[in-house]
Amino acid sequence: MSDFYVILTEKGKSELLNAISSNTAFKPSYMAVGDGGGEYYEPDKAQTELKNQVYRGDIYAKGKKITAEGNYLYFQMQLPPSAGDFTIREVGLFNSNNELLAVSKYPETKKLKADSWYDRTVNIELQIALSDEAITTIIIDDSGVVVTEKQLADKVQETKEDVINILNETINNIDIGANEQLSNLDYSGRAKLQYAPFA
Repeated sequence: MSDFYVILTEKGKSELLNAISSNTAFKPSYMAVGDGGGEYYEPDKAQTELKNQVYRGDIYAKGKKITAEGNYLYFQMQLPPSAGDFTIREVGLFNSNNELLAVSKYPETKKLKADSWYDRTVNIELQIALSDEAITTIIIDDSGVVVTEKQLADKVQETKEDVINILNETINNIDIGANEQLSNLDYSGRAKLQYAPFA
């Protein structure tokens, strides 16, 4: 097993299996992060809460991925610049009844708040591996999601296009500036001096 991983709790396994067998949606409600009480620990399937929760937030994006490397459900949350100061070592996935469905031993990540020496949003993702049969059967409820996978992909593409436009505009401005400088050179490449008559 990897040093860092996600496991389903007994409650999470029950809800996931029920969703697959009844063809209903698997509906985690929110995510939370904790500092593990100051140290790493090995998550347990009987666990019902994080060891020391420090922040909870809505699920920002969720869905399922089918890849050559494996199939998994993913759930993402965002920690805003105002969240902190703390160190993340554990992440939990919860249902609407505040029951822990999955828990992760998470790589140590420091989250400083906005008035610290830096200001950034931190994205946290949990991945739950599933078999080929389960991944094609499971239904993920998109209600309450801030952004769907398609919207996220569209936003990435839009951002790429914005960056390209900015770069092109910058290059054009550089070209214009270079042409203006060239116009002030004589054919020998020396700068022309503009003399003003004395008053």
